[in-house]
Amino acid sequence: MLDTTLVTKSDLAELEKALRVSLERLERELLVIKWMLGVVVAATVIPHLKPLFS
Repeated sequence: MLDTTLVTKSDLAELEKALRVSLERLERELLVIKWMLGVVVAATVIPHLKPLFS
């Protein structure tokens, strides 16, 4: 059954706040994942490059 009630400005503001909080949390997690990936790539590449410069 269709809900025919209209969305109010306060409803939209509440939804926007919840989405903003979720987005901030995801951005923090993504930052940690980027750093972890960088460390893994460096740990993998450095041993392969070390013999070239020895």
